[in-house]
Amino acid sequence: MKNVILAGISTAALAIATPAWAQSSSTVNQTGDDNEVTVAQTGANTSEIDQTGNENLAEVTQNGSGNTSDIDQIANSNAAGVDQINSATDNDAAITQDGTSDGAQADILQDGGADNNASVTQTNADGTNVGFIQQFGDNNDASILQGDTSSEGGSTTSAASTLAEVVQGGAGGNTASVVQGGGIDAVGQLQSALIAQTGDDIALVNQGVFTVGDTNFAVISQGGGGNDATIFQENSDNLATIVQPGASNIAFVDQSFSGASGTNTATVGQNGDFNFAAVEQNGATSGREGSGNTANITQDGVNPTFVDRSSATVFQGESSNVATITQQAGGVTNIAEIQQNTDAANSGGGSNAAFITQANLSTANVFQDSSSNSATINQIGDSNEALADQGNFAGSDSNTIGIEQNGAGNLAAVEQGFSALATNNTATITQNANNNTSFVFQTGDNNSAIVNQLVTDGNFSQITQSGSGNTMTVNQ
Repeated sequence: MKNVILAGISTAALAIATPAWAQSSSTVNQTGDDNEVTVAQTGANTSEIDQTGNENLAEVTQNGSGNTSDIDQIANSNAAGVDQINSATDNDAAITQDGTSDGAQADILQDGGADNNASVTQTNADGTNVGFIQQFGDNNDASILQGDTSSEGGSTTSAASTLAEVVQGGAGGNTASVVQGGGIDAVGQLQSALIAQTGDDIALVNQGVFTVGDTNFAVISQGGGGNDATIFQENSDNLATIVQPGASNIAFVDQSFSGASGTNTATVGQNGDFNFAAVEQNGATSGREGSGNTANITQDGVNPTFVDRSSATVFQGESSNVATITQQAGGVTNIAEIQQNTDAANSGGGSNAAFITQANLSTANVFQDSSSNSATINQIGDSNEALADQGNFAGSDSNTIGIEQNGAGNLAAVEQGFSALATNNTATITQNANNNTSFVFQTGDNNSAIVNQLVTDGNFSQITQSGSGNTMTVNQ
């Protein structure tokens, strides 16, 4: 009878244990060298792996719903991968790696479901870190942090030769962030970040948090409309690119996050209506230093109506900067503005170049200070407005302004040396249709103003010059 009772107890225990086994939980702790662990789970599983030692490898595959995976690795030459497939919602995957010199690799895949979270944290300061996240579904969140990104900082560290890539596919609502850098005294350089999203998403790349980084590369590509993309980079020789082919997108590039800004390149391409783009390449210190930077913004409108409005703005520092804004035909009622060396604290600089091209019913503004600057505005269509101002704070020497408007009912205004004397400047306005208006104001000596209004009906021109040795020509 005793044996029968034991058998009955054993059967009941198995009956109770079977559901618990279906909801598996795997915890692995390893300490030592050359450790490897592989976990494969099917169902609503939970897995946790802790490895301390050299040359560790951890791989987790979870097939089902409600999966959670957390991998922590401390040592050299770490590698970790998490695959969560056929999932439902609210899955979590996290990989944390704290190597010492050889770098680390982390790979997370979440395929299916929504509201999933994936994070990679790599605090190795010296080696080459690689982080890769793929998510397919809606309302997912992905984040990659590489280097010592704490606000407290610490000893001088570096986050060199790092690579982060996030790919998110779905209808929208996804968020992706990549932060690469070091402590307050750290150096972040040769960092690369790529974010690719399919629509109505938010993306952030920060390669300038508490760092003095150079030669960084960041690309954000977003499909569809209603996206928001931001890139922060600090110091020199950085590359930033944002591509948004849809409507109602926001793009912002700041290559002057906390220090000086030099020889950086920012490119924004938007193809649609109601887009906003801004690029800042100023220094963060007083005087807003920044030189040798290049900014390119292209906005192609697809709806040639009065409601198609996009906006583009470029801010650049002291000298030898180039800014180009192109708002193509097919888009109307657009606004473009370029400011170069316009901080009142600057007393030098110059040799900046600004180019704006627009279609109908658009507004273009260019503000430049100091000497040897050039501004070129080309507007095709009717009812456009163009304003170019040079030398408002520090004076204006040897600057040139060229405005060409091919359409009717346009307005062009030029001001050189408003509150300071301007010498040896040239302003040329060409208007090729009826009912156009132009104004030129020049203060100083040896300035030249030329206005060409090549169709005689209904045009108006006014030139005001104060100083000596100035010349003016009006052809109507």
